[in-house]
Amino acid sequence: MLIEVLSDWRKTFEGYHLYYASRRQHTPALAALIEALRFRG
Repeated sequence: MLIEVLSDWRKTFEGYHLYYASRRQHTPALAALIEALRFRG
């Protein structure tokens, strides 16, 4: 059994932060990751 402790000190999830060079052409894998993260947001 798991019991949550110190729940008042837990940070809320504020979303993903991703930095990438916008001037370069993205690999298909990076483009898929960016699209997936946008969809979840």
